[in-house]
Amino acid sequence: MNPDETFRELRLVAQVLNSLVPDPNAQMEYDALADAIFWSDERPALSAHNPDAFFCLRRVARYRTTLVLGDPDNKHLPYWLEAEKPFPNWPGFRLDRRTPSDSLKRFYERSRSEAMRTILERFDHSREAEGDITDFGKLGGNND
Repeated sequence: MNPDETFRELRLVAQVLNSLVPDPNAQMEYDALADAIFWSDERPALSAHNPDAFFCLRRVARYRTTLVLGDPDNKHLPYWLEAEKPFPNWPGFRLDRRTPSDSLKRFYERSRSEAMRTILERFDHSREAEGDITDFGKLGGNND
């Protein structure tokens, strides 16, 4: 997705995101597609909205995650800056969610590692199943 399209999509969801209220009991979540941390109060109930409309938030969350890791990735900075304009009250902009933190870094590293392990296990299972289909010797036929 090009930057202009992402900026347009951020503006389309701005009113909803700006109306979200920080929840003191919000739970952290790892989004493997964004390689980012989200809190449960940063996206609206998806039953009331099209979840695809909020994919644009992934770049914003990725930048924020690099902030808490203490290694900002300026490739995503324009999305962060663009998002701050139309929805400055979004819970994701809270200072405690964008300041470098050892506990957030540990959560990120643990969650990312678990997600990668799960992805690799599924990929391996998929390849094994594929091997069962393409290995004619396993089909019980006579290959002479």
